[in-house]
Amino acid sequence: MMDPNNLPHHVYLHKDHKYKLKLGFHAAPSNPKVFSKAIRDELNNLKFTYCSDLNGLIMGFGKISSNELIPADIRHCITVVVNVDVFIFRPPVGSIIEAVVNQTSDNHVSCLVHNLFNVSIVRPENEPYHQWSGSKIKKDNKIDVKVISFDLTKKTSSYYRSNN
Repeated sequence: MMDPNNLPHHVYLHKDHKYKLKLGFHAAPSNPKVFSKAIRDELNNLKFTYCSDLNGLIMGFGKISSNELIPADIRHCITVVVNVDVFIFRPPVGSIIEAVVNQTSDNHVSCLVHNLFNVSIVRPENEPYHQWSGSKIKKDNKIDVKVISFDLTKKTSSYYRSNN
């Protein structure tokens, strides 16, 4: 679990976000341990996906509470409504993020942010490779990436300034 007092850059805590989860009948609330694990497992399936309600990528979850249970349906699924503290990665456009280069080619540089999210820096079509500043970057370099857009498909598009 993330420490709310020591969050990485551009990760925000959103308290009491409401989710409606469908759980299999095996997760009946009569067995609190199984029920709790089923809720955590369902929430963990949402990690590193885009949440349009919160306009960011889900990094993890904190406190979970629930007091609304909907009886099993015809397919024997139990629906539970949970309130969850959600850690969201939402870098503002124009912000600078540190990234580690994991791959380079003649046309792009690929790097990881928070060791989780891929960022791709594409060489402009009209710029020769030897003049492109990305041609000087090597694998494992730490670079600063400026966010120029943040889209719905788990990608940040960007350009960079090297730390070197």
